[in-house]
Amino acid sequence: MLPWDIDECIGPFAPPDADIYEYWGEPEAQNPPMKLRLLIYQNPVWKKEYEDNLVQIRDEAYAKLPGVVASVCAQVRQAYVDDPNRQHTPEEFDEDCKDIQKRIETRIAYIKQVLGR
Repeated sequence: MLPWDIDECIGPFAPPDADIYEYWGEPEAQNPPMKLRLLIYQNPVWKKEYEDNLVQIRDEAYAKLPGVVASVCAQVRQAYVDDPNRQHTPEEFDEDCKDIQKRIETRIAYIKQVLGR
């Protein structure tokens, strides 16, 4: 179980440094803590498994994402530029692509810092 970690911290929904143990969503949503997660963190074996899984995803899937973002952005950029109905400039498109990559890199660094590995 890796709640609130893959898509939430990459998109605009959660900060890339959202707490890996206590992020329950945006404060205004007033989500209560997830009881299952609280139980997992209280059991040392389960907590370690959660952390190990998070490290595995960080080092495998997350590590590949900046390249995937760059590839997809490059693939669709010209179509975006040519779109007569686009809502933003090509420069804003480029900045959005860079922002997504930066959020991923920030999340990777944050997880390393928190877990110390």
